[in-house]
Amino acid sequence: MASKKYPMLLSDLDELPTGRLGVYEFYFDPTLCPIAKRVAEEELKETEEKKQKCIEELRKLLEQEENLVVPIDNVDWLIKFLRARDYDVPDTFKLIKYSDIYKDFIPSKMTRLYEHQIFLGSPEKDDMGRRILILEVGKKWKHKIVSVKELFRVCILIMEAASLEPNSQVLGTVVIVDVKGFNLARANKFTPQILHMGIKWIQDCIPIKIKAFHVINENTFVDLVWNLAKPLLRPDFKKRIHFHGSDFGSLQKHIPARCLFTYYGGTLEFPRNPYPRRTLGRIPLVIEGVLNINCLLCDSIMSNKKYPMLLSNLDEIPTLKFGNYELVFESELSDFSKEVARTELRETDEVRKEAVWQLRKLLEDECDLVTPFHNDFWLIKFLRPCKFYPESARDLIKCYYEFKEKYSVIYNNLLPSKLTRAFNGDIIKKPGTRK
Repeated sequence: MASKKYPMLLSDLDELPTGRLGVYEFYFDPTLCPIAKRVAEEELKETEEKKQKCIEELRKLLEQEENLVVPIDNVDWLIKFLRARDYDVPDTFKLIKYSDIYKDFIPSKMTRLYEHQIFLGSPEKDDMGRRILILEVGKKWKHKIVSVKELFRVCILIMEAASLEPNSQVLGTVVIVDVKGFNLARANKFTPQILHMGIKWIQDCIPIKIKAFHVINENTFVDLVWNLAKPLLRPDFKKRIHFHGSDFGSLQKHIPARCLFTYYGGTLEFPRNPYPRRTLGRIPLVIEGVLNINCLLCDSIMSNKKYPMLLSNLDEIPTLKFGNYELVFESELSDFSKEVARTELRETDEVRKEAVWQLRKLLEDECDLVTPFHNDFWLIKFLRPCKFYPESARDLIKCYYEFKEKYSVIYNNLLPSKLTRAFNGDIIKKPGTRK
């Protein structure tokens, strides 16, 4: 297979995915923006040398995992995990482990979850260039139809898709959780087991940093769930969670009004239920096109693709169009993201190369872990949240797959086409531009 233009997509796509929501357009950014470049350099200490080193280390670790099949040759895929663990190769390796749990993890098989239209994203990015995910788990969440596990599975899919963008790998994302109408019946769905699973996943098992959670319209029933969850959260993670009630002025202290819809006190005109019925069928196909999880299990993922970070054979990057809005997958870091990557993630060509090399070596030593550790893009995805520390990225990769093994019921048949009720229910709002 010929070399492709957007290797982080792990596919043969010739064009980047786009999406439209009304008059808003969404684009997948294949390069680091200036802010992301600065963060990568300052926070992740990312350099080309470090990336290469960590990628090689991670590849070696992955090569030693006989039962782990991952796109080990895809630099973008590796970097996604390395960034998630600040280029700590061992932590990244831990995050990657147990990729076989992705069996049947296909968006087009989760159709029920789209019908409730419970997810969306702001078409604007924040001042730090971060995308904003909006999740509605209040009255929009039809808990008698969509189980809490189905809801959780959709969140996994959305974050997996978000983690493919280099800018999001470096800058992280922001989540707004709207719980208006949350009641006792919904609160009872969050059992201790579910809370433990969800918190474990958010804190330790995803190759992307969630920089902040903003909870709005909360009530006493939300407090009940919060009191159960709080002891399970690490101190540093608790600091990222903010409660605003119905005070949207408080929310705007963190997220500019230009990034918020009018019903959240912002300036963006946007309908509550933006997806016409005729467009709903397109959602799982686009997500599936971006993720292409099936290919994650195939030998074909070892081939060089145009968009290797997507681990697929797509000839074009999928797009989403809703009216005048278009969602486009950004496959490269913008100048801003590159600056953030350099200043905050320590990311330089040297650091990236070294971190990838080290992470690959660490993964090669993990005999029970089968990952695409030859894929540099895949390794970098985990190195970035780990600031290019190979050991940390290795651990993140292992946690990533160990979580999927432990909670295999969540990942079994995790296909977007099987979750249309949650997606179409508008509970989780798609990642748009950054706050």
